[in-house]
Amino acid sequence: MTKLFLDKLIAPVSIAVVGVSQKPNTVGNEVIVNLQKGGYSGDLFFVNPRYKNLMGQPCFESLSVLPKKPEHVIFAINDTRLEESFDELIRLGIKACTIFSSLILQTDSEPNLKSRINAKAKENDILIIGANSMGVYNIANNTLIGGFDTRDHPSDGNTTLISQSGAGMSGIVDCEERIKFNLAVSTGYELTTTMEDYLEYAIDLPDTKVIGLFLETVRNPEKFIMCLERAADEKIPIVVIKVGKTELSKKMAESHSGAMAGSDRAYNALFRRFGVLRVDDMEQMSACLIMMSHTNSVGTGDLVCLHDSGGERQLLIDLADSLDVRLAKISEDTKLGLNQILDPGLPAVNPLDGWGAGGANASEVMASSFEKLLLDKSAALGAVVHDRGPNSEIYTSYIEYLRRGEKVSKKPVFLVSNRQGSGEDRLAVELSHKGFPVIDGIHQFLVGVKKMIEFRDFHSLKKQEKSFIDLTQYEYLREKIEEGLTSDQKLFEFLNCFDIPMNKLETVSSLDELLNMKHNFPIVLKTANPDVKHKSDEGGVFLNIDSKQALANSYEELSVKFGPFVSVSPFIENSGIEMILGITKDEQFGPLILIGFGGIYTEVFNQVILLMPPFDCQVVRNALRELPHYNILHGVRGESAVDIESYCKAAVGLSDLALAFGDCIDEMDINPVKVMAKGCIGLDALLIRSQKKILEIECS
Repeated sequence: MTKLFLDKLIAPVSIAVVGVSQKPNTVGNEVIVNLQKGGYSGDLFFVNPRYKNLMGQPCFESLSVLPKKPEHVIFAINDTRLEESFDELIRLGIKACTIFSSLILQTDSEPNLKSRINAKAKENDILIIGANSMGVYNIANNTLIGGFDTRDHPSDGNTTLISQSGAGMSGIVDCEERIKFNLAVSTGYELTTTMEDYLEYAIDLPDTKVIGLFLETVRNPEKFIMCLERAADEKIPIVVIKVGKTELSKKMAESHSGAMAGSDRAYNALFRRFGVLRVDDMEQMSACLIMMSHTNSVGTGDLVCLHDSGGERQLLIDLADSLDVRLAKISEDTKLGLNQILDPGLPAVNPLDGWGAGGANASEVMASSFEKLLLDKSAALGAVVHDRGPNSEIYTSYIEYLRRGEKVSKKPVFLVSNRQGSGEDRLAVELSHKGFPVIDGIHQFLVGVKKMIEFRDFHSLKKQEKSFIDLTQYEYLREKIEEGLTSDQKLFEFLNCFDIPMNKLETVSSLDELLNMKHNFPIVLKTANPDVKHKSDEGGVFLNIDSKQALANSYEELSVKFGPFVSVSPFIENSGIEMILGITKDEQFGPLILIGFGGIYTEVFNQVILLMPPFDCQVVRNALRELPHYNILHGVRGESAVDIESYCKAAVGLSDLALAFGDCIDEMDINPVKVMAKGCIGLDALLIRSQKKILEIECS
């Protein structure tokens, strides 16, 4: 949907309000109040047969008798009257409207009202805001389409919020004056116009600096991915709350939005692929939007902080550690400079408690200390972390610290209160608007820092192209995978083509053939029956076989239970760590690569991460560091570190495989992948072909 087309919906040159009312606090009245509050300058028509005049303007009986066909109609009427009025809109050829109501009738026929309106809209190419929406505030265009009260909005905003929850929009837009918005959207049912359409529109706005998303589901995955890719290319950070982590929350999201919510791990893979910044709640979202609306450009280095309390400094250190936010390690020169101005007994460290004995010179000491911290090469951004005064007052001396620090360093600076309290100080809003963001709560601030650093680090990586390799070189293998790769031997050979090292494996069909082979004991014997998917679980594997007699006994047992075909491979010693590699197909986003701990750790740790291909080794390395037991890979209790790089290369190979043959594969496991001091090797593999692809082949 082009910006020009969507302009008819959210930047119309003329609007008619059906159901306009003079009664305060009604939707029909609030619509007019909001349009006037926003400074709407287009033609505005009132429709309500009960009035001749309203608010000094003529009021018309119906849309049909208006002196001019409006570009957009706002329905401020209840659902019992809506369909009749919507049919009138269709007859007049009006192509855009807003529906606030939920389209639910106490007594209704099938298809129900929502389905009927949806079908009529699509049949007649009508764009709808909603239904079940709070509206759209196109503040940059002076068009506030909303049926509920909202605050005044400055016209020079640079932040967009798009929410699939109505309260998720108003809970931030109406309650957080420190953020100046250019566009705020409550998408509602998304009957014809989806979250992806509004996101594309926001990216096209020249003044958009940061975008917030309250996300329940994605209706158009391809367009969503295109939007995320564009935002990444233009370095517009997207901060997202994605609900549906738990099964209950996911079901509620599905029932509320009318569409599948998708796999939470798949969304994480998508967000990682395009540098989307995920937060947990609306407090964190607000903090990130406040901070990034002023700057999303952070240089190299980490966080420096100035405190006036030793105890609260310790609190920040503990919270930073729990959130994995790095605190800058300042140089010896910086420490020397601080020691020259700090009161005796105050250590020259970061975070710095710079408040000593007080006195007339205390403010100068604090300001100078903040300057020195920010000028250190290890500092990327800085914060003055103090409590507010009585009634949540912001002391003006704090402002001087910020101004001086920002002026000498040209680095982002923030004023952070340990908590706000129940008071209010207008200066918090004014300072934020002037470029010195005020954040309440250390935890929210540190989340904001973490996300700003994540955004910086994402863009410091090599640009991720759509494909790192020429996938056509693998087309000769397509016939093999479509035939089914019916044996482990064929599957292992197939994986080796993608530089995924697999254990040597041979298949035999009789005891004589097995015993006549040359063996280097110890070896592993497995059933090669293709119907046995999880061999270990079903007793289809014998490990560490060290003699011909043991080999014969193992074969006899396997052949009786599973049939004569078995596979033989070298036994890999127990040294090393068992990992897993896999492919899983998400309903919305296609093939994804699974990495993490495998073998016996698969169920014990349940530590896996999904990645969206393509990616390189650096992406795999960064993802592995997020595993809670990552340090095991570096060796613990005398164990040697393992060759992480070899595992990363195998994961990249599997990424290439998924890109080349994702349409043919529903699921694949390489488990375990033994990662050793040098190299790694896959010991077992399972491939489940796409049933859809099989059906296509059979039909052809």
